[in-house]
Amino acid sequence: MEDVWDRVEHCYTDNDGTRIHYVTLGEGEPIVFVQGFPDFWYSWRH
Repeated sequence: MEDVWDRVEHCYTDNDGTRIHYVTLGEGEPIVFVQGFPDFWYSWRH
């Protein structure tokens, strides 16, 4: 089975010199999940 890691689009944006990584997947209204160090987006995969 294909893992979500392989299905997302990895993107970056800049916030006043800080590079921020985010991923996108799917259609419709966006849902934003925010986590802090040491977690990352993959923690929300289920």
